[in-house]
Amino acid sequence: MSCFISGLTFIPQPFGDFLAVINGGEKTRDQNEKGSLSIYNVVRANGKMDLNLVRREKLILNGKELFPRNIVYAGNDDLLFTDADVGVCRISVKTSMKPTCIIPPRHAKGIRGICLNDKGDIFVTGLASNNVVQYSADGTLIGEIVNGSHGLRNPLALHYDSVRKFLFIGSARRGHSFMYVKM
Repeated sequence: MSCFISGLTFIPQPFGDFLAVINGGEKTRDQNEKGSLSIYNVVRANGKMDLNLVRREKLILNGKELFPRNIVYAGNDDLLFTDADVGVCRISVKTSMKPTCIIPPRHAKGIRGICLNDKGDIFVTGLASNNVVQYSADGTLIGEIVNGSHGLRNPLALHYDSVRKFLFIGSARRGHSFMYVKM
């Protein structure tokens, strides 16, 4: 299986750190190329860092193989990842590693980017709907933050800066990015 890395996140642990990598697959190229989640142990020794594969799982929800795009560590050994068709899914790295959908793509179409603020609120980009939407940690809609009427086009990636309270939005458009100041 020749999947590409579409997202990764760091999982800090008291006795060793881990890296979670989403392999997204590509629906348009090969229907046999599906997405998976790989967990690596970060090993530091003699000034070097190595990654050792701990676990790899195909991501399946209700019998359907997923095409994940981005991932973020949500604390308590939970990971959140995006799938353009399904929305935002939660997965626990300590239990079954089976995803559950917590945010369907009702308010953001073609969900790609994801990040969390310091309160655990979830921000997602709607690549097809040209918007960024905010949800509480349990998946309750808080509201649309910015959309196409503000000049946002093809939002793909997000980063929340908790020091400055900025939500940075990266666009798929060539030479164009967008920044929103969160108060």
